[in-house]
Amino acid sequence: MAGRSSSKSSVEDLELEADLAQRSCTYQVSAISSDSMSIPQLAQMRRVKSQRRDCLGLVTKAVGVILLVAAMIGACLAAFLSEEGKEQKEFRDSVADLGQTYSDEIQRRVRSSVSSVRAIEAVIKVDNQNMTIDNFEAIAQTLIDTYGGISNLQLAPLGTVQKIHPLVGPGQDNRKAIGLPLLVDPARRGGAVHAIQRRASTVTGPLRLLQGGVAIIARHPIFNEFAPKFVPSQTWTSPAGDTVTSSCATEAERMANCYFPGPDTKNGRPTHFWGFATMLTLIDNLLAPVELERLEHGQHRIGEVTEFAYQLYDASPHSTMTGVRGIFKHSVDAPPDSPLIDAVEVAVVLPELGMHFMLRLAPQGGWPATSRDFWVQVALLFPLTICVS
Repeated sequence: MAGRSSSKSSVEDLELEADLAQRSCTYQVSAISSDSMSIPQLAQMRRVKSQRRDCLGLVTKAVGVILLVAAMIGACLAAFLSEEGKEQKEFRDSVADLGQTYSDEIQRRVRSSVSSVRAIEAVIKVDNQNMTIDNFEAIAQTLIDTYGGISNLQLAPLGTVQKIHPLVGPGQDNRKAIGLPLLVDPARRGGAVHAIQRRASTVTGPLRLLQGGVAIIARHPIFNEFAPKFVPSQTWTSPAGDTVTSSCATEAERMANCYFPGPDTKNGRPTHFWGFATMLTLIDNLLAPVELERLEHGQHRIGEVTEFAYQLYDASPHSTMTGVRGIFKHSVDAPPDSPLIDAVEVAVVLPELGMHFMLRLAPQGGWPATSRDFWVQVALLFPLTICVS
C-alpha cells in the first residue's frame, strides 16, 4: 500500500515538472513574439543588409579597378617618358651630327683658303730676285682659282701693303689699302707684331669692312734669308690726318721696333721678317661651297623634320660685329635679333688659326612635340583593363 502511494507521488511530480516546463517555454515564445518584428519586416531587413553587402562589394571592386588602371597608366607613362626621352636625345644627337658635318666642311674651307698664303710663302722663300712681287697678279689669280673661296690676296713686303689682287672687283675696291703700313698703323700694329712673334698664320674676323661686306682675314708672316735684318723706319699719315712714325734710327729703336728674327733654315742660316702674305675672303665667298642654305630648304631629313634654322657666329666677336652678337651667317627665319630657342650648338674651331666659331641649329618651328602614341596607348588601356578586371 505504501509502495503504491510512493509511485503515485512520483508520477504526479513528473507531470507537475512537465507542465511547468511547457508553461515556461510558452511564456518565452510569447515574450519573443511580442518584442520582435514581424516576418515581412525581418525579410525586408535581410534584403537591405544583402544590398548593402552587394553595394560595398561593388565599391570595393570599383576602387580596385581604378587603382589597377592608375597603376597600369603610371607604368605605361613611366615607360613612355623613358622611351620618349631616349627618342628626343637621339633626335638631338642626329641634329648635332648634321651640324658637325657642316662644321667639318667650314673648317676644311677655311684651311683651304688659308693654305693660299702658305703657298705664297713657299714661293717667296726661294725668291731672291723679287720675282714674286713682279708677277704677283698672275700668282694670286692661280691660287684663287685653285683654292676657291678667296676674295683677294695681298702682299706686304716689310709690312707695307704693295700688292692686292684683284685690286677692284665685284663688291670690293681695295685701292685705299695700297701703301698701308701694318707695323705703323696703331690699329693694326699689335695684331701684325703678334703674328710675327707667333711665326704662324692668324685669322682675324669676321669683321665688317669699310667698303662693305663681312670678311675673314688670314695674315701669314714670311721669313727668308734674303730679307734685311731690320725693317726700315716708316712714317704714315692716317685718314684723320694724324702722323705716326716707327723709328729705327738708333740701335735701341731698331731692336725694339724693327728687329724681327725668324727661324733658322735647315742649313742653319738665319732668317728675318720679309713681309706678310694676306688672304681676305668675304663670308659669302668663303661659305658658298658649303651651301648652308640646304639646311633651310629641305635637303636633309631627320625623322619627320626636313627644314632647319641656323646661326653661325664668332664666340669672341670683332668690335664691328658686336651689334649683331657676332652672327655673320644665318637662315632667313633666324636673324641676329631673333635667338634660336633650345638650339643644338656645334663648335667650328681651328685652334692653330685662333678661330672659334659656333653653329646653332634647330628645327624650323621648334622641336617635335610629344608623340601621340602615348595617348593611343592610354585609350586602348581603359577597355583592356576593364575586361581584365
